[in-house]
Amino acid sequence: MSADPDFSTALTSLTAKGAAALREAAVVTAEEMEVSGVVAVLARTGMLESLQAVGQGARPAFVELAQRKARTAFNMGRSTSNQRNRMAERGQGREDFMGVVECLLKGGVAIFADQRCSILIGAIGFSGGGEDEDQEICMRAVEMVGFFTDL
Repeated sequence: MSADPDFSTALTSLTAKGAAALREAAVVTAEEMEVSGVVAVLARTGMLESLQAVGQGARPAFVELAQRKARTAFNMGRSTSNQRNRMAERGQGREDFMGVVECLLKGGVAIFADQRCSILIGAIGFSGGGEDEDQEICMRAVEMVGFFTDL
């Protein structure tokens, strides 16, 4: 499946329409999985493009955590779980990254325009379920819209 051409620009950036589609796909997935939380979508600029609470169990703390997960994935150009693994393998800590690694919990997913994962166009974060649930919600949303992840 290929992403709708209206979802990204020629500069390979996530558009507002693409961010909304990702948000909606995450909401649908979270509802199917019966997970309450918050989804945050960042554009290629790193700016917050879309944010939404899902379900009755969404709490205010989830807003910031979803954004931190998305910002970490965006800043590092890889999903939070992959970044955490890479740092563990290299014996690195957050202090080695001058504050750009905000959260290493699963649920922050880098979004790529290409299957090789070389064109970063944004990131999505979800917080509210268990780490594996948060990551699955993001991965499924990205796949539903037709983009790619490094997971």
